[in-house]
Amino acid sequence: MMKNASQHQRKKRRFRFSSIGSNSHKESCIGHRGILVTCSPTQEVACRREAYQLLLEYFDIFHEKDSKFPVSNEVLSLDDELEQLRKEPSKGLSDENVDLNAFYTLDVGVRGSVFFAFHSSIDLDPCELVYKIMQDVEVTKVRKCRYSVRFIPVDGICYARKEEVSHLFRGIAEKKLKTLAAQEKNSFAVVFRKRNNSSAHRTDFIAAIVDQMPATFHVKLRKPDFTVLVEVLRTSCLVTVVENYERYCKFNVHEIVGKVSTFERGESVEDK
Repeated sequence: MMKNASQHQRKKRRFRFSSIGSNSHKESCIGHRGILVTCSPTQEVACRREAYQLLLEYFDIFHEKDSKFPVSNEVLSLDDELEQLRKEPSKGLSDENVDLNAFYTLDVGVRGSVFFAFHSSIDLDPCELVYKIMQDVEVTKVRKCRYSVRFIPVDGICYARKEEVSHLFRGIAEKKLKTLAAQEKNSFAVVFRKRNNSSAHRTDFIAAIVDQMPATFHVKLRKPDFTVLVEVLRTSCLVTVVENYERYCKFNVHEIVGKVSTFERGESVEDK
């Protein structure tokens, strides 16, 4: 009996894994949270499969700890499992199949960028998931992936316009800045990047963030307490508030493995 249950779990994991190998869904990424994974444009398919497997592994760690991620005890036939996986991940979900659709890929219109959107019922902070991966890579010095390079948490996505970014960040700030202020973390830097967009101007997007910061927070370009990431991908803009951006080498798993322990000596990775 135990053997059959174990075989069922292996089959279930394989189907969850293989479902991500197809092309990204055409649904807009606007309004979603999740994790952006970067890679070489020629390795995007391999990256999608590899990153999905890694994210699923770490999601399961949080899944097991927290009852707010429901798990079904129902034993399904293989036909029933395949039928579930054929459904659109964003539609027709119930508590019984959330764990099959915790996240799914959405097209962001830039080659070498794979976005894993969190299902709306998942309450996990994408930053917590990425921090856990980075911590393990830092400790074990095992990069855990071959094709995936950066794992960037995404608090929210809007259209790449200054007023939209300002509105989005206002909502993110209400959730995150209060906690940071309570920990006396009140210095910040804004990191702006853009790809496949010639009309987005760095100064406009940085101003959209700075203008929404409470007066108790101040800019500090070297070793800030936290960093606001603004990533423009074609017509979309991804915004996130993160900590330890330099320590985790901009969330680049390959660089974390290869770095000398400069952070422990009080030096910035940027100094090298």
